[in-house]
Amino acid sequence: MCTTNLKRKKAAGNRYLTVFLAAFPFLNCQSRGWGGYGAFNSYTYNGVVYEYAYFTVGADWRAHMLVTHNGGVIGSTHTLTELRVFEVTGATQDTTLVNHCIDTAGSAVEISQKISEIESDLGSMSTTTSWENGEFLAIGDSLTAARKWPNQLVSKLGMNVTYHAKGGLGMIALVDGELGRAGTYNSTTDAAGTLRPLSSADVAGKKLIIYFGGYNNRSTLVGQLGDLYPTQNTIAGYTQYVINRIYEELIAAGNLTCKVLIMTPHCAGKYPYVDADGYAIYPAGSGQTMETMTDIMKEVANYNNVAVCDLWHNSGINKFTWTVYGAESFTYIEAITGRSGTYPHNGDQLHCSNLGYAQIGDCATGAVIAAYGN
Repeated sequence: MCTTNLKRKKAAGNRYLTVFLAAFPFLNCQSRGWGGYGAFNSYTYNGVVYEYAYFTVGADWRAHMLVTHNGGVIGSTHTLTELRVFEVTGATQDTTLVNHCIDTAGSAVEISQKISEIESDLGSMSTTTSWENGEFLAIGDSLTAARKWPNQLVSKLGMNVTYHAKGGLGMIALVDGELGRAGTYNSTTDAAGTLRPLSSADVAGKKLIIYFGGYNNRSTLVGQLGDLYPTQNTIAGYTQYVINRIYEELIAAGNLTCKVLIMTPHCAGKYPYVDADGYAIYPAGSGQTMETMTDIMKEVANYNNVAVCDLWHNSGINKFTWTVYGAESFTYIEAITGRSGTYPHNGDQLHCSNLGYAQIGDCATGAVIAAYGN
């Protein structure tokens, strides 16, 4: 990719530092010895120090910039018209040549000026996003109560996360509370870990809400667009009700600029309480799978113009990767003692490993950026 501007490349779901390395040729070919430092500086990103230095070459003051990390040179450039961009993403280092069209500089003053311009551009580049320090509410069941996948939005978008989550709860209880909206909630129920109904206080000041449920409703028929709980007890009816409830509280809180995203179930494997993976028809004879659940949730969200993160189709979690992304690497074990569940011999490949939760969080981050920008 070539460009004539010093622009930071952007990609969904990541924050990038671009380190610019400017180089000028060794015009005095008879002398290759380093004549000493012309300048020395450093740049820190995520606690890692990247140092860069300009050296004199021969009798003429000609600049050659090097960047080092932990004492080792990680790059430099070799022609007058090249500018190399290093994108530093964890341990990954990707190099892209950019045609910067630096004009030939005939004097030390002109070269220094070019270097100053590059440094100025580097210094003005922001690594923050529009989500930086924004408040994010994660609503969900046990996959959210694990408090892992939202960490990707914290690290990559710089958000602050609050949880409204509890394992074992269905889609309606996640917004209406474990005892229903008419239930009694007090310090005693709080101490017992009973989830309260979603309230205007929960959504006040939030910049983003992600709702992630449905795993505990697999025995519910999917229904059709137009269904609404409590008249229709279907996944479609639940999804519409959930969207209505979230916006009911956002209206009460005066926070309608908050962005909302519905996240579908991923392609899950079996686990000790359900002897059917995501591909299997469940309940028996219903003709529905976790994919049909996903499809109706997407259809209802799209009808309401609410963004969707489609984990079923896009997460990369599937029958080939359950051993990596599932909570347990085994699908079935012959003998287990002291293991709960209706099917205690099943490995848990519905809940996730740390890698699996990170994968879900990465998908959520990408969906947020794709829908609402960086």
